[in-house]
Amino acid sequence: AGTDQRQQVGQAGRSVRVEALGPWIASLHAVERDMLRSNRPNLDWDDEHGDRLTEYVVIGTGIDEEAIVDRLDDALVTDAEWEAFRSGEGTVDDHPFPTEQGDTVALREP
Repeated sequence: AGTDQRQQVGQAGRSVRVEALGPWIASLHAVERDMLRSNRPNLDWDDEHGDRLTEYVVIGTGIDEEAIVDRLDDALVTDAEWEAFRSGEGTVDDHPFPTEQGDTVALREP
């Protein structure tokens, strides 16, 4: 989301809210990052992305799983888009997500 803050997105009905939960460990200075990692031996860690990950849970009845998966797949950044961003061709400065721990943003209200 263009921020080093972990984000929690919640949706109930038509309301969608996002809360910044604090920094990813991977975004911290090396000394602090290494200390936190040494205290969490079971931390899921990727060599390139660190502890950054996305988890998505859908709860409901009568859900069209295939349609949801298709829409989520369409929302993923392509390899070409990612490389363009990494080479400086694109930015994510203009986003609606909170950037400070504890901040909450309503993306949509009923």
